[in-house]
Amino acid sequence: KDPIVVRKNTAAGYKLTLDGTNSLVGNNANGYAVIFTAGDDGTYEDPTGAFTFTNNGSEVKVYPTSDYVAYIGEKGYFTLAAAVEAAQDGDTVKLMANISSAESVIINKSVKLDLNGKTIENTSSAWVIKVDGNSTVTLNDGSDTKNGTVTGTKGISVVQGSKLIMDGGNIVVTGATGAAIQIYGSEAVMNG
Repeated sequence: KDPIVVRKNTAAGYKLTLDGTNSLVGNNANGYAVIFTAGDDGTYEDPTGAFTFTNNGSEVKVYPTSDYVAYIGEKGYFTLAAAVEAAQDGDTVKLMANISSAESVIINKSVKLDLNGKTIENTSSAWVIKVDGNSTVTLNDGSDTKNGTVTGTKGISVVQGSKLIMDGGNIVVTGATGAAIQIYGSEAVMNG
């Protein structure tokens, strides 16, 4: 079959725009070759793994479906740290896989963290999440199961001047002396 050439659009990831009422149904499992070209901003990425094609009217979007642990909008990230680093104030970081790390997740931007039914686990004695930088972090769980969890020997530390809004999700502390939430000159609001 003819290859599908996909150009990177900086606002919406990789996409192939079709004219009129044309449509395309298929994925690489059906024998389509996918060629990625440089984007409008001159950058080039070469995603690997399986790809999903979604057809929304006259636009077909191509998404890598493997290995991403978090998304901001339609852009995937291989680590939660990379997603948080790329996030802008007001963005929603949505988990797509369980995460286990000995390092704390440091969030110093005003973002929403959607656990999406997944678990963030810290395997050391560090805080699972540290909210810092005079930021406001909203924690929720947009999944149907509502079993998204933050777990470790200590839960979430909210550093001076920052704020945690908990609209959903669970915090499970496994340490005998750990706290679910530490408030240090900061604020926490529990809604869910």
